[in-house]
Amino acid sequence: MLSAEENKKLFKRELIGYEQDHQNNLKNKQMLVINCLKHPARMINLAYLMLKSRIFQKTYEISITTFWNESMNVIIPEEVSQKIAAYGYFETGLTKVFLDYLHEGDILIDVGAHYGYFSLLGSSIVGNSGQVHSFDPIPSTYQILGSNIKGNNNIVANNCALFSECKELLMNDYGYERSAYNNIVHTHNKSSTAKTVRVKAVSLDSYAGKIGIIPNFLKIDAEGEEYDVLLGAQFVIKNYKPIITVEVSNENSKKCINYLLSEGYHAYEIRKGKMIPHLPESDYLYDNIIFFPRAIQ
Repeated sequence: MLSAEENKKLFKRELIGYEQDHQNNLKNKQMLVINCLKHPARMINLAYLMLKSRIFQKTYEISITTFWNESMNVIIPEEVSQKIAAYGYFETGLTKVFLDYLHEGDILIDVGAHYGYFSLLGSSIVGNSGQVHSFDPIPSTYQILGSNIKGNNNIVANNCALFSECKELLMNDYGYERSAYNNIVHTHNKSSTAKTVRVKAVSLDSYAGKIGIIPNFLKIDAEGEEYDVLLGAQFVIKNYKPIITVEVSNENSKKCINYLLSEGYHAYEIRKGKMIPHLPESDYLYDNIIFFPRAIQ
């Protein structure tokens, strides 16, 4: 296992920029060109697979190497997989938060683990004295997650959702190519292209109490259900005060922020690699907000 400082050096070496990869702006096009020059073989292979996928309308499971030199399987042309295959990382700001604020011996809860990028990164940081508890409810996504965490004895994978209560949920399964967008079925988002699956959901309070853990770090990416995840973690939040990252993107985002501020948390965001105080906004596009139980310097 690499030390925290070694991981940071590797990330800095591979890092090209902090702009969000999904934004189709000039800066990101420049980043893509730089990465092609830096890793030509990697980018040529990715471009070939993308073209092949488009021609034959197929997905391809491939093994890639992350910036900290760990292998993981991804699916091309799935969006998150493309970014990890191209750069060795994705969500640069959140990756930096993990490297700076997750520590050896910590207990990480990864809500919306997907194929396991942040679970694997967390595993490399917390080490054998720490734990990672990963949650992804969709069976096909969980299968890839399970294959990626084999051999990581400090990761516990759960094929269920974290929610406000213990119950069954109906979810949209969009398949491998759009697996990052799998979400709970509501009246407004019923999809004719998705398969509907019934999944188990538990609350973090019940899960943590049952197995006897005290989480230090909670990463939430639940495709619009982040507020329900927080409602199911009220005991953990009040009593253990973990660092919390929340993906914001919809009308529930303001509920998440207001709730955590009412619990005494301080909100921050990453801008060009720097942590700055977050000021609540009237509307939220895609981003990650980081909440600390105490103000940071």
